[in-house]
Amino acid sequence: MSYERRWADLRSQLGGLDGLLVAFSGGGDSAVLLQAAVEVLGVRAVGVIADSPSLPRAELNQARELAVAMGARLRVVRTQELEQEGYLANDGDRCFHCKNALFEAMVRVGQEEGIAHLAFGEIVEDRLDDRPGARAATRWQVLAPLSGAGLGKEDVRRR
Repeated sequence: MSYERRWADLRSQLGGLDGLLVAFSGGGDSAVLLQAAVEVLGVRAVGVIADSPSLPRAELNQARELAVAMGARLRVVRTQELEQEGYLANDGDRCFHCKNALFEAMVRVGQEEGIAHLAFGEIVEDRLDDRPGARAATRWQVLAPLSGAGLGKEDVRRR
């Protein structure tokens, strides 16, 4: 499938939603997903970033600036993964606990915003590895529109 067709598929997926909360880190994959969601859904696309002691202030500020630059609304939610035994144990599934806390907070934001759909920036290459964060996404029924449209690292970089 061509690059253009993959992007058309993404836009089609997004266009079928009444709104979308995007797990936004400020990194490339989540930024591309949030930008596409804003282009398709306008103000019904909202980025959500987890703010915890594990997030450096500079990264939070950069994510805020990026959201503003792309015209996206951004919600900053406090998460408490540092209080979770599983996160602190760091047994190889730390990302599960981090993403689980974020997705749980996103559900609450969704209730406040009247938006039922959550998404994260998984790309096709992510499906080749064991990704604890993807297990958390499955638990919370979080969509993966980029990988669902067949978009990978080169596609995201090209955008």
